Amino acid sequence: MRYGFCTGFATSPLFAFCPELIRSVADSGYDYAELPLICLEDLEEGDIELLSSWFSSPVMCNLFPGRLSLYSGRKPIEEYLSKMLPRASRLGARYIVFGSGKARSYPDTMSFSSAYHILCDLISGTIAPIAEAYGIKILIEPLSYGECNIINTVEDGYNLVREVSHPSFSLMADIFHMMNNEEDLGMLEKALPYIKHVHIAEKGRALPRDGFSAYVSSALSILKAEGYDGNISYETADGDLEDALMALRNFFKC
Repeated sequence: MRYGFCTGFATSPLFAFCPELIRSVADSGYDYAELPLICLEDLEEGDIELLSSWFSSPVMCNLFPGRLSLYSGRKPIEEYLSKMLPRASRLGARYIVFGSGKARSYPDTMSFSSAYHILCDLISGTIAPIAEAYGIKILIEPLSYGECNIINTVEDGYNLVREVSHPSFSLMADIFHMMNNEEDLGMLEKALPYIKHVHIAEKGRALPRDGFSAYVSSALSILKAEGYDGNISYETADGDLEDALMALRNFFKC
């Protein structure tokens, strides 16, 4: 098991590149900092080269910026991925979380079935093949109903991964979104063979205080019982990073 901290909700503005936070995550004992891929977009190549000399992470999140609709043609998507995935690879990323609720949400003028078909085709024909060329696996992130209008539950993500059926496309589970949706945790166990990464957060994007809530504790118990040994990251606002890490490590040691 490797423990990480996502920086996106702990920076101001959100999803900004913050070297000080990256160092704080490392100093607090985490195995890696999980950066939003989108925070690297405006960096110069020299900045990426310098960053790669002191930073490495097996996983990144926030694959697409909100301005890039996935239903407006492939060329801008291909150009974006061709720029960003080499950067992610140079920084050690082997997994990138595909949340990107704004980019992924389909317009009101489009039907769900049309949007689903476009998304499946885009993943299988463009996103996953480009990721495969850089040794990266894309992980679909089911998002709360209020944040996105497609692929909201772990069951949705499970079905999508099985339909796309590409070796560079799989699933992640975000316990925060599952909790918001009041999802049955039995699906977490069923989907576990496809789950390559996990996010956790308490209500309000908070780190745990005085132990984990009942829902988060139950989810972690399933992961532990089933022998999950992949990466797991807090995706929260800032706080006592050391204490939160200790709580997570102790949970899986017990």
